[in-house]
Amino acid sequence: MVFYECPTCGRNAVLCTCDALSYADQRLLISEISGEFSDLEQAISVADQESEAHNLRYIAAMEYIFKNAPDSLREEIWQAFRTAFGIEADYRGPNGERLFSLGTVAAAMGMSVAEVRAQAEAFLEPGDLPGLEEITRVQ
Repeated sequence: MVFYECPTCGRNAVLCTCDALSYADQRLLISEISGEFSDLEQAISVADQESEAHNLRYIAAMEYIFKNAPDSLREEIWQAFRTAFGIEADYRGPNGERLFSLGTVAAAMGMSVAEVRAQAEAFLEPGDLPGLEEITRVQ
C-alpha cells in the first residue's frame, strides 16, 4: 500500500482522516492508490472494509468502482445516491455524517419500514441498529 506521511498526525495519510493534505496531493494519492486495484472485486472489498473510515483508500476504491463497473451497476449506484442525497437528513452524527430514520429511508426507497429494517440488519452487526429512533447512517 502507498505510504505518505500525514503532516498533522504523522500516520499514513492514505488511511488517516485528518484531511490535512491539499486537494492536489489528495488527488495524486487517490490516483496512485487506484492503480493498485487489480479488479472490481478487490475495489469493492476495500470499499466495504473502509466504508466507515472515509479515508483516501476508500475514496480511491469508490472511484475505481465507478470507472470500471458495468453500466447497469453504475446506474444503480447513481440512482441510490440521487435518492439518498436528495432528501433531508433527520439528524447529524458527531462528525457531521447524515443520519436517516428507517422511516425516511423507507419512504425514499419506496419500501416498507420492515423491509428497510431487514436490509439494515443484513448489513449491520447485532446491536448497531437500535437507539436514536433507529437511525441508519448514510455517508
